[in-house]
Amino acid sequence: MPQPLRWIYLDADSFFASCELARRGHPIATPLAVASGGTGGSVIACSSAAKSKGVHRGQKIREGRLACPGLVVVPQHPPTYVSFHKRMLAVADEVVPLRHTFSVDEAAFELLPVPFSRSWSAWARL
Repeated sequence: MPQPLRWIYLDADSFFASCELARRGHPIATPLAVASGGTGGSVIACSSAAKSKGVHRGQKIREGRLACPGLVVVPQHPPTYVSFHKRMLAVADEVVPLRHTFSVDEAAFELLPVPFSRSWSAWARL
């Protein structure tokens, strides 16, 4: 007999790049790379639009620009990622209880019965 689901694991895709897109007001379709060492190092994260054009984590910025002309390159800004992390988990925790945080973009939530009125407004914000 199948066991009921007990956990939800959250792993935010392209988290640093998504945070930068939101922080800077760029459309989601913007090819963006977050760079280590200012804007001349390596790609530490990239948006889905950049990935679709051949940009990937660990790539040198100059190679990313060759693969994707028009690539927006921004320096990393960890306080932004921590702020988005806290906001994201706070909203999710209104729906299901947060049990474990693994990193800035990964967490586990335990599926327990919650009052419908408590969870519905949070679902709307997700």
